[in-house]
Amino acid sequence: MASAAALRTALLLAACCMALGFGPAWYSCDPNKCKAPECVCASDSAPGALAPEDVPQFIILTHDDAITAATDANMRAVITNHKNKNGCNMPATFFVLKQDTDCELARKFYDENSELAIHSTTHVPLRDPFPGGTAALEAEMFGARDFLNQTCGIPLEDLVGFRTPLLAHNPPVRAALSKAGFLYDSSIPEVWPGATSPNATARLWPYSMEYGIPQDCAYFEGSRCDESERYPGLWQFPLLELEQDGGQLVAVMDPGQQAEGGLGYGANVTGGLSADALEELLRTNFDFSYNGNRAPFGLYIHTPWFNKDTIEGTNRFLEYALQLEGVYAVTARQVIEWMQDPVPISQMDDWLQCKQVNVTVVESLAGKKCQVHTVKSGETGGVVAGIYAVSLGDLAAVNPGTDLNVLAVGDTLNIPPWDASCQKPGSSKTDS
Repeated sequence: MASAAALRTALLLAACCMALGFGPAWYSCDPNKCKAPECVCASDSAPGALAPEDVPQFIILTHDDAITAATDANMRAVITNHKNKNGCNMPATFFVLKQDTDCELARKFYDENSELAIHSTTHVPLRDPFPGGTAALEAEMFGARDFLNQTCGIPLEDLVGFRTPLLAHNPPVRAALSKAGFLYDSSIPEVWPGATSPNATARLWPYSMEYGIPQDCAYFEGSRCDESERYPGLWQFPLLELEQDGGQLVAVMDPGQQAEGGLGYGANVTGGLSADALEELLRTNFDFSYNGNRAPFGLYIHTPWFNKDTIEGTNRFLEYALQLEGVYAVTARQVIEWMQDPVPISQMDDWLQCKQVNVTVVESLAGKKCQVHTVKSGETGGVVAGIYAVSLGDLAAVNPGTDLNVLAVGDTLNIPPWDASCQKPGSSKTDS
């Protein structure tokens, strides 16, 4: 029987060979020159020459756009209900939009071990050429970083990730990220089968861009990569799309939601997914990784995606996945830090460090019957609908005669589902 050392040597040689012949013909990354922690070649194999069964399976939950009261209520209805085996609470990675973000809520997520990354100032597409040139592009890209640092008090050294609005990416965006010293970008969807993800069980891991970007970048109109791009120290964290067993694209982001602006976030899905269907979709794609090359499994969402079914289906999936051997819920930055110095599953409980915090378990408000909301300062109908993960139309239907755009502090609103059996405190059923 081969020794453990011989097995590690064989795995390392195999990884080297795969990296040199990986992806499109022009991509050439020599692992003998591209070495961690500064450099890791694009590959469908985990770094570190670990045996497959020793590689941790990472789960990453990311949220795009502003952190609002609705974001807070619904994200907490997921992440506060789960822990890693070593006791660390489940974090998320928030790609934060400056516009409409609540500093207090953002800071609380950060203090409870989640990662805050950058998503731009106002969410305009970062097209090339960008109106106003490089200075205007950088101001739009990094306004959220300045806001989180200067207004919310988040240290600059912890604001190291970026995702483009609408996943519209290009060389000037990456050049700006490299110039500004970011650690990673996460804006390029990854399909399979393809040159960099041959099949469902061999999908692309994150990689550094010293030797270029081997992915197919023409996923969305207006996005592109050039073969000449080189960004030492800047990583790409690909978004692995969700597919059915037969290879049908289901979603890049927000599975079950209709396509946003024609960009295909929901791809072939034209309606919402039930909790059962979402759980099955997530389990199927997770199992592709877990039983394959253990590429990090991601669920990429926006606040409007939340409803009773998506929260329930996601929580059931996480209950399934996190009880499996070697599975850890982490941030995008933590995945890259692990890749820079990989350790086997046997050392992960010690490797995964977190602040010891008392996180209150939050129960979802979605789908509870006969709830009444008392309006707070600054709230509109849209804000209230988001908090309870219901549509604005459904909220209007159970509050006839109420202008949801003009609410006063102290007003009360019926929350769907609401019927004749419900009543507001202090009223009779005939009044409701």
